[in-house]
Amino acid sequence: MAVSIARVDAGRALTYFNGRDEGYYHTEGNGEIIGKGAEAQNLSGKVEAPVFGRLLLGQNNLGEQIIKLAPNGEHRAALDLTFSAPKSLSLLGISDERFFLIQKRAVNETVRYAEKHFSQARETHDGVTERTDTGKLVVVLFHHSLSRALDPQIHTHAIVMNMTQGEDGKWRALSNEQFFERKMELGQVYRNALARIITQEMGLSIESKSKGLFEIKGIGKELIDEFSTRSAQIEARVADLKEIYPNAREQKIREWATLGSRESKKKVNIDEIRLDWERRLYGLGFTKGSLIESAEKASDKSRERSTTAEEFVRKSSSILTEQESTFTQGNLLKEAGKLSIGQETFTTLEAALNDLIGRGEIVRLRKGILTTMEMLRIESQIVGLVQDGKDKSKAVLDKDSALTKIDESNSGLVSAGRNSLKKGQKEVIEHILTSTDRVIGIQG
Repeated sequence: MAVSIARVDAGRALTYFNGRDEGYYHTEGNGEIIGKGAEAQNLSGKVEAPVFGRLLLGQNNLGEQIIKLAPNGEHRAALDLTFSAPKSLSLLGISDERFFLIQKRAVNETVRYAEKHFSQARETHDGVTERTDTGKLVVVLFHHSLSRALDPQIHTHAIVMNMTQGEDGKWRALSNEQFFERKMELGQVYRNALARIITQEMGLSIESKSKGLFEIKGIGKELIDEFSTRSAQIEARVADLKEIYPNAREQKIREWATLGSRESKKKVNIDEIRLDWERRLYGLGFTKGSLIESAEKASDKSRERSTTAEEFVRKSSSILTEQESTFTQGNLLKEAGKLSIGQETFTTLEAALNDLIGRGEIVRLRKGILTTMEMLRIESQIVGLVQDGKDKSKAVLDKDSALTKIDESNSGLVSAGRNSLKKGQKEVIEHILTSTDRVIGIQG
């Protein structure tokens, strides 16, 4: 259950749509176009191939080039945000259309969040180029129910076109840094939206996992493993790559594994595939109908909400300020989303955050950067201690003695096979040893 991001080449995406790759993007119906940028072009509802192609080329629905081409005549087409539902939800979707509709609602909510917080364009004024918020995206959604390995896997491709409209009415290329930098936040927005509908509208219970993930209770591990062929392929490839590249980052290893283990998309007969699913379910003692019965039986009907959205945000700010005195709004909401999964969405959490800012409990220092009033008080006290202790103590060593000790210590580190002190570290140690201040503040 994750969100992945990839850049889409116009030619490849058009090939998908027009059927050379078995019409992958529209095998289960043409895409739906959404976003305030789409509304500005009078686009809504189902998208057809000609319009899809024009948008990928940086044109409007009339074929007019609204995004300036690069000097080489090329145009960066779009981003593909892929939202993959929990396996338990995909299994329940075999026989219950409601779970497919849940996916659509959650993705729509997530795209609206991205449109509000991530959509930007570059503008240059007086030789200075800055990123400015636009709040408008053009997005085409394609919903699917299969994995590449033909297991149940509800997922959505949100094709974010490389175009956005500024307040001046001009269309510009989308500055997409926020999508990549805040991918984990976007994934949590999606999971919270899904979980809230499942628990509060459908009355089912979820089992929270690490990193803000979850599965629906009543759909056991044996079922999930049976229908997770694609995951098994990726994990096997991850194990191989870790042996080859033991020092590579986990995230990079998983990216390589995902790409390296992909099979080409197949033209499928969905009726035959569903019969195969039913046979596999029967082998585990289930039928299509008994899946939802199992989830309903496992539901905790007596569960009550004991924590408010404000309390989740407040607790998250405390967690973040254990390490840093400031934090981004996105990281605060992401942390609160993990804590409140199944209870709150980012819409309710953001509203709670704004209330706390309005009351002064959380302070906005500058755009996107926050702290708490408590942290400001603590920092004020520290500054006061530093100022009051100015020239109130005797230095530990004079400068020459301090430098000698530092050199001796550095030589000892090198002899022991450890890293030597950097220039900045030596300067800090020297300052501490030679200062006459009672309290010394060190930044970094």
